[in-house]
Amino acid sequence: MNLSEPRQLGLTGLEPTGGDEPSDSLDGPSGTIGGDPKLQFSNGYALQFDQVSRILGGIAGRENQSRVTREDLIEDTGLSSVHIKHLCSMLVGMGLIKRISYNLLPFGELVVKHDRFFDDRNTLWACHYRLGSNPRNLVWQRLVNHVLPDLDRVTTEAARAYFSDLAEDYSERSMEEHLAAELQTCYNAYTKQDLARLRYVEVVDTNTYALRIGHAPLDPLILLFAIYDYAGRLSPGATALEIPALCRAENSPGRVFDLTEAKLRNLLDRLHGTGHLTIERQADLDQVTLSDQASPISALERYYGI
Repeated sequence: MNLSEPRQLGLTGLEPTGGDEPSDSLDGPSGTIGGDPKLQFSNGYALQFDQVSRILGGIAGRENQSRVTREDLIEDTGLSSVHIKHLCSMLVGMGLIKRISYNLLPFGELVVKHDRFFDDRNTLWACHYRLGSNPRNLVWQRLVNHVLPDLDRVTTEAARAYFSDLAEDYSERSMEEHLAAELQTCYNAYTKQDLARLRYVEVVDTNTYALRIGHAPLDPLILLFAIYDYAGRLSPGATALEIPALCRAENSPGRVFDLTEAKLRNLLDRLHGTGHLTIERQADLDQVTLSDQASPISALERYYGI
């Protein structure tokens, strides 16, 4: 299927199915990063990658189990039950572990084997892409796709306008307290936790943030991971994507990585030069052709040298 006019994954379909938080019982059996959007994605817990590493290590040590329980992870990590619950919510949102069973997904398996302690900045870029492009991560996705690109100076009050459509679906308390807590988790992740190494967000004043100029370098193979991840969720089996869509469309690599068109095209040219994808620029075509033998995980495997 040629996606000459790709359908954008927008802000539709974000309505909760009941109560302030969708129930995990609604999760399907696939163990993918889909599912209902969550306003309380982190419930105010910081995204600390040393703790993420401990959880991944605990899960990896129980690879023979069909399901890893919260009690297992309490034993393995020493973290509290509620802390594990919300850290695992974030791990699910990054596509590292499955919902419900908490078993490792392929991305999580690669991280455990090749970058367990998140020393590699490009692993963090891959985590950032999953966090910012998945509508299930409701606050994170909107902050990355809309709030930060739109506003020169981001405050929690200014950001609230981008969530006003949720007022009919969430309680007044959730919209006042929980939204602020989730936004604070995001700010904290990019300015005080390991994601600060991406140089993606900066503090410009008290409780005021902005996209930084000159982010940390992005490896072309991590862009390739994001392209296949984007294409797979946009339309499985897609054989081509328009470059302008890759640059600007909601949840696209260009948008989530905050790449200028020139930087995106430079990275695409490097991927084309190494044979990882094909660029077609002729007549009315301005697109990349994708291989049906490749996937987000195969791109990461190439990056980690597998």
